[in-house]
Amino acid sequence: MSLSDHLKITVLGHACMLVEASDVRLLVDPWLVGSCYWRSWWNYPEIDKNFVNQIRPSHIYLSHLHWDHYHGPTLRKFYDSDPIIILPKAATERMKSDMKRDFRFSRIVEVMHGKECHLGYDFSITSFQFNPFIIDSALAIKSC
Repeated sequence: MSLSDHLKITVLGHACMLVEASDVRLLVDPWLVGSCYWRSWWNYPEIDKNFVNQIRPSHIYLSHLHWDHYHGPTLRKFYDSDPIIILPKAATERMKSDMKRDFRFSRIVEVMHGKECHLGYDFSITSFQFNPFIIDSALAIKSC
């Protein structure tokens, strides 16, 4: 079996990607529609709206609280698929409290720095976090 038979990675503009394997459809840092930063930043080329409307993530990982990674209009497009929202565990509650206040996702999970988190059959992530107050993170994805 080749990697392409098991794992599919689709880069979707700026910092967003969709990673699919077996029963997991992980969307990372979604900014797929419209602009951010007061209409000063735009995805170029624009992401195909038909493709965006077909994405049904099982999980969404948000690396940090900048609007080109934690984009409200894009996140709201995924209410119907009821994904698990995954946030890096930070010293502050900002990301989690913003998520609870501004969105109606029912499942929000915080992951610890350097700890493997299983998302599904043979699919896991590890969040590597830095700067404890203004959190940012890198994500390692493992699928066998």
